[in-house]
Amino acid sequence: MRKLLFLLLLSAFLTATLLNAQTDEPHPTVFLTPQDTIFLSLRGGEKVLIHSIRAGQSLYAIAQFYGISLKELYDYNPGFRNRNYQVGEQVFIPIPNRAIIRYWRSDLARYEYAPVCYVVRKGDTVFGIAKRLFQMPIDTIMQRNALYDYNIEVGQPIHIGWMSIRGIPDSLHYRHRGPLWDQSYALERQFNQQALNKSVHFERGPAYWPRQRGAGEDSGLYALHNKAPKGSIISIYNPMSKREVYVKVLGRIPKIYDPSTLVVVSPAVVKMFGALDNKFVVEVRYLK
Repeated sequence: MRKLLFLLLLSAFLTATLLNAQTDEPHPTVFLTPQDTIFLSLRGGEKVLIHSIRAGQSLYAIAQFYGISLKELYDYNPGFRNRNYQVGEQVFIPIPNRAIIRYWRSDLARYEYAPVCYVVRKGDTVFGIAKRLFQMPIDTIMQRNALYDYNIEVGQPIHIGWMSIRGIPDSLHYRHRGPLWDQSYALERQFNQQALNKSVHFERGPAYWPRQRGAGEDSGLYALHNKAPKGSIISIYNPMSKREVYVKVLGRIPKIYDPSTLVVVSPAVVKMFGALDNKFVVEVRYLK
């Protein structure tokens, strides 16, 4: 009897697995795949994508995937307040530039990213799309889209970059507050502006911070780095906390530190990351 019951359960499991494998419908928890293309448009002066609700997806889960709160989702989609939604309805999601990989790196895996395109509107120019909307060099946009002149048409998709199919961490939206975060955001704007005329370089490795008694938030946003020019701005991303901080380079790393040390950061940076150890892995972008 037990053997028969086991065979029946096994048969049911295999049948369900086969049926699932034969359907083209993605699982409800799959919001984005590498085969998708993300199309961005402007709404109220802000870049948004349109997400079509699939069976089994809740507005809360959609908001979490894209790194926004449910309240923020309602703010962009007031028609969803106090009513039931249907499969296939479209949700507007704000997308920050920080969530778009605008410069491909050799350490990235293609199967983890979906292409991002901007749909040309009436009045758009190549210059405006590149510099005003995405803070990118015009040459990069033209080469990436095989544009031989500045003529573009309404409705034309312009390939901007890529976005992770794992979603958007909430830290990539401007939701952190306080004087230090305000400083970091200001430095980020300078970094993006300078990136228009310089090359962006990427490194991954250990960061170190010296434990100093009494050092805290007022120690400032600075770092020591061996390749970025003194006085320049670098981006430091912590994969553990999924937070990115922009800091100024004060100078080179002294030889008293381990040779493998990629960057030495101030205690204020560590506090913003929420790191506990003296050493932790970071990703650094710098300009030259």
